Amino acid sequence: MLAAILAVSAQAAPASAHPAAEPARVAPADEYFGPQRISVLGVRTMLDRAATRLDFGVGDDEATHRSLFLAEVTIRAWQAKYPNDYWLPRMYGKLQTLYTRMTGPVVERRGAGIASLLLAQFPTSWEAHELRATALQAFTVAITSANGAVAPSLPPPVDTGILTPSISPELAATTLISR
Repeated sequence: MLAAILAVSAQAAPASAHPAAEPARVAPADEYFGPQRISVLGVRTMLDRAATRLDFGVGDDEATHRSLFLAEVTIRAWQAKYPNDYWLPRMYGKLQTLYTRMTGPVVERRGAGIASLLLAQFPTSWEAHELRATALQAFTVAITSANGAVAPSLPPPVDTGILTPSISPELAATTLISR
C-alpha cells in the first residue's frame, strides 16, 4: 500500500520538486564588475572621493569626469548581475548628485540619464523620492519667477521643545564663548 502511494505521488510531482534558488539580492563585496573589475566597495570609494574633490572645489575636471563615467559603467554592470540589490538606488542617487554638481553638457546629459533611470527602475526608493521633490521645487521656483510672483514657501516649523530643547540666549552665548 505504501509503495502504491509513493508511486502515485512521484508521478504527480513536478519534474523539479525543489523550487529554483532565488538569485542573490545583494552583490558580495569581493565580486568585481565592469571593464576595470571594480568591487561595490571600490565604486563607493570612487563616488566618495569625487564628492570630496567637489567639496574642496577641485573636482570639476577631466579626471573626475572619467572617474564618474567609470563608476557609472561599473554600477550598470553590477545592476545587470544583481538587479534587485538594494544598494543600487543609493549608488545611482549619489552618482546623479555628483553629475549635477559638475558643469558641462556631457555631465548634464549623464545626470539627466541617471535621473531618468532612477525614476524608472527604482520609483519607490528614497533617492527617487528626493529627486522628484527637488524637481518639483525647481519647477515651482521657475514658474513663480517667470510670472513675477513670489515663490511660495513652507510655514516655519513649530518648535515644541521636544526635539530641540530651548536654550536661553545667555547659555547659548556662554557655550559659544567657551568653545
